[in-house]
Amino acid sequence: MKVELVTGSDKFNEDHDFRGYFKVIVDGVTRMCFLDGEPEDANLARDFSGVFSVGSLILEANEAGLNGKSIEIINREVDDFE
Repeated sequence: MKVELVTGSDKFNEDHDFRGYFKVIVDGVTRMCFLDGEPEDANLARDFSGVFSVGSLILEANEAGLNGKSIEIINREVDDFE
């Protein structure tokens, strides 16, 4: 299982008014993506709705471990949206 944790670089932050960016990609598939938006949108129903996927990702990682699969975690920064 390959897990990529993608965040915005300093350039990304400067180019996008210092708004945060965090994406979780599992085996090439985006599973969660969080973006800082307007303050009125910064809630679980809008900008942070991906948080509801955390439980299923934990269960998936646990199953992988129980089945002897290795889990590779890669942290990387990007200069723009992917």
